[in-house]
Amino acid sequence: MKRAGETLIEVITAMAIFGVVFAGISDFMANQTLALARNKKQADMMYYAQRYVISGDYTDREVTEWGVKFTFNKDTNTLTLSKDNASMAFKLQ
Repeated sequence: MKRAGETLIEVITAMAIFGVVFAGISDFMANQTLALARNKKQADMMYYAQRYVISGDYTDREVTEWGVKFTFNKDTNTLTLSKDNASMAFKLQ
């Protein structure tokens, strides 16, 4: 006997498998997007720190055109940058 179509159980099973696979793929894509955003923020902070060190003006200040607040601790030679909700600290040599 030749079957012309699929049974309801086969369709439901296939939908469940595709749902599980799609959930895994979408979770992976969301995590990669977050990682890309974090890397971008980190690269921006490193760029701003380089600009601060090149300027040679080791004072606490906020640069309005970049939106970055620089805090330099002379005792520990630590530079802390803050922008929006991100911050990063650098130990200067």
